Amino acid sequence: MIMNIDRVFWWVSWNIFLAVIPVLLAQAVYRIATLKDRNLSAKLGIFILGFLWLIFLPNTCYLITEWRHFLHTVDSSNMYMRFQQNPSLLPNLMLYTGFYTCFSAAGMLTFALAIRPIAKIIKSTGAKLWVLGIPLFLLTSLGVYLGLILR
Repeated sequence: MIMNIDRVFWWVSWNIFLAVIPVLLAQAVYRIATLKDRNLSAKLGIFILGFLWLIFLPNTCYLITEWRHFLHTVDSSNMYMRFQQNPSLLPNLMLYTGFYTCFSAAGMLTFALAIRPIAKIIKSTGAKLWVLGIPLFLLTSLGVYLGLILR
């Protein structure tokens, strides 16, 4: 098999754990923001949790970039060429492809789950989502870049 299962398990677990953090933070911000009586400590909590949410949010999108490992492995192991010569290798190729598809889907799901509570809060204030969405997506892109390239 091409993947070292132990190494991949920990790598996947760690990346999904990091992607779930902004989902949990968004839920916490939403619960505090929807309290009837918000005092100064609640507002400070929203600010701190919101800042942490923004820092961890790129981890959700980062999962989608993991296809580079898939492409590298398929290329370096000649997986597709070997499948062309030996069709019995199709299950391995499909399993590998399915793994990365699920991993990317987890990234898209956690991104959507992390954005929705914050979008509800913004909508409730009457602000336009696209006005705040543009800087948010730019910051998220910068976070993915920093994690992917500069790490």
